[in-house]
Amino acid sequence: MKRIVNNPIFVPQPKTLSKLAFTTVGLTCKAWSSLNLWKIHGQKHFESVMNKRIVDMNKCITFDNTFKSSDIDQLISNGIIGNNNNNNINSNVVQIPPLLPRPLVTISNHMCNLDDPILWGRLLPFDTLCNPIHMRWTLAASNILFTNPIYSKIFTLGKCIKTIRGDGVFQDAIDIGIEKLENGQWVHLFPEAKVNQSDELLRFKWGIGRMIAESKVSPLILPIYHTGLDKSMPLGKLPIPRVFKSIDITIGKPFTCDHLLNTEIDQQTKQQLLDNMTLPYRQDPRYLRYKLITDHIESKFKQLLDFSKTLK
Repeated sequence: MKRIVNNPIFVPQPKTLSKLAFTTVGLTCKAWSSLNLWKIHGQKHFESVMNKRIVDMNKCITFDNTFKSSDIDQLISNGIIGNNNNNNINSNVVQIPPLLPRPLVTISNHMCNLDDPILWGRLLPFDTLCNPIHMRWTLAASNILFTNPIYSKIFTLGKCIKTIRGDGVFQDAIDIGIEKLENGQWVHLFPEAKVNQSDELLRFKWGIGRMIAESKVSPLILPIYHTGLDKSMPLGKLPIPRVFKSIDITIGKPFTCDHLLNTEIDQQTKQQLLDNMTLPYRQDPRYLRYKLITDHIESKFKQLLDFSKTLK
């Protein structure tokens, strides 16, 4: 499908209110994080990725140039943007900002409804937290964060993408996520797709697989595993973050799924995938690729989880 990418939106409108929203939340999370005990492992991985992104984003110039396939080939050969041959980038005409960084997908487990801002409040410097252009987009449940017009506006200003549970991998939220990645942006995902305060991960949903598979520019993926926020905001109790809690964060090495995008799925792997898929999904070959990528990401995340246990 041909996708025309017009001037990418890095900051929701009005920009002043978006900056105010990020500044307020960032300041609050910074203050709260100072009242807890933190252990962070692998912070160098996070800082390396984020520092490079900020430098590259600051190099971005105008968004008004339209590149044809030959121009995109030149950008790819110069290493300015990545290539995802699985999506036949050469058959499209797209409008893309020059010098965009490689898109980033951060993934983490989901232990409470506030772990998204809390994590960034601890990991990011304040000047980044209050600058919406450098902050993440994230998929957010419509039945929790978009329940009335006021909440909807606030969370939209906070770069939250309204996601409807049960609408599957072809809903608007996933399309928007793909568009953000194609424009070199940062998208944070909770692949379990719900709060989970148990010791076992839930099965990763295939939306992440589709986003990776269909983005014309293959993103960098950075896994983050954390514990302790379930004690800060236990389910079934007043949703106010507690203080003086021990919170551990383990950040893995960044990786990609490039090797899964441009190769044919061998028969043995295909059969294994099909054996774990229900009938409606088995009839659509796109789901094989989505599941293959999702399973790989889930496997990488489980390795990080197991590694985090050795640090305690």
